[in-house]
Amino acid sequence: MTRRPSRFDRRARRVLAIAAVLVVTVAAGAAAAVARERVRGPIDLGTIGGPNSFAIGINPAGTIIVGESDDRSGQIRPVAWLRGHIIDLGTPNAAGKADGLDVNDRGVIVGAYGQTDDPAATQHAFAWHDGALRILPALPGGGGTYARRINAYGEIAGDAFAADGHDHPVLWDTRGIHDLGLPPGYTDGYLLALNDEGDAGGAMFAADGSQTAFTWHQGRFHILPTLGGPSAQVNVLDDRGVAAGIADLDANGTSEATLWGPTAAAHGLGFFPGGNFSWILGTNGQGDYTGIASLSPTNPLPHVFVAHTGGPLLALPPLSGDYAANPSIAHGIDRHGDVAGASPASDGDAHATLWLRAFDQAFRPAPAAQTSRRTRDHSPHGARAGGRDIRRSRWLSPGTRPVVSPPS
Repeated sequence: MTRRPSRFDRRARRVLAIAAVLVVTVAAGAAAAVARERVRGPIDLGTIGGPNSFAIGINPAGTIIVGESDDRSGQIRPVAWLRGHIIDLGTPNAAGKADGLDVNDRGVIVGAYGQTDDPAATQHAFAWHDGALRILPALPGGGGTYARRINAYGEIAGDAFAADGHDHPVLWDTRGIHDLGLPPGYTDGYLLALNDEGDAGGAMFAADGSQTAFTWHQGRFHILPTLGGPSAQVNVLDDRGVAAGIADLDANGTSEATLWGPTAAAHGLGFFPGGNFSWILGTNGQGDYTGIASLSPTNPLPHVFVAHTGGPLLALPPLSGDYAANPSIAHGIDRHGDVAGASPASDGDAHATLWLRAFDQAFRPAPAAQTSRRTRDHSPHGARAGGRDIRRSRWLSPGTRPVVSPPS
């Protein structure tokens, strides 16, 4: 990679509510600040005709949100909320679901379509800009691709199946696709994090299935420690070199939102009172984080949190219903502290949700009822730190356990 000087109504194409229009369409400046100050509470971003939608990424300026939505036919389509509308990004009709996953301030969106149980054969990474869709190249002789992050310079991080059938961490730039390879002893890996310096991070797997968090800097892999358990994963990386994600404390399902500083030392961000699971999924690069956490070992539903570097974890209200009884999720936070994710609408379906000035809405949840056991089965992900990242969490009605996509 080229280095740079030091310094991201349920009617189709529905018009958003006035508050959301103000947020999504107004240029950065005084008018946008006024809009943010006037809007309180979570905003329902709607769908393109189907029951569910999920916001997954938001650009640093907070003017474009990307994610997925069910359409009227039941297909899961990649979408963006921009210029006051929700639009389908127009990927080819294919088996499986499709997501818009990340977007930079130039309006370049990346994601993947054809996400099935056989990603090596069906999955394709894409980039979208101003209505033009581009399918990203695969590795020579290889298979499926997945684009998870894009930085301010248009470099893209993700993974691609190589000719040997194994999943490799890759970067795309103007010259094409670059296979980062894997260190000795590892068979598969993927990138989930990318900063504007071109540094990356993610997770990789050994032949025995064990999972390791890593960062990648100037052509070298750096293995990161856990908090004492077997697995860890990097989901985001800022320009200071601080990585964040999740790490296991033990082998029994206690996994904590984790920060790794430039020295690679691991620091747990904590839990909700009474909880035993937390996971950083997004950062704005300014020391603010968002993700999910459980309220207790016996309440496995994921709930959105926001936090500063030193904690504590603070909860955000859902669109509808009681916070503790309803799942919610967030992946994106912009430089203003606006958070993009999903929470239950009044009918119990998941709708993409925007929390403006999220820290102004945040609260410390009351401790849940305590239990004497913490088991692996109580993790909201049904495992420890495993899984690419929670890209889609479904629930059928308030209070039911979400079904989370397995790693592809």
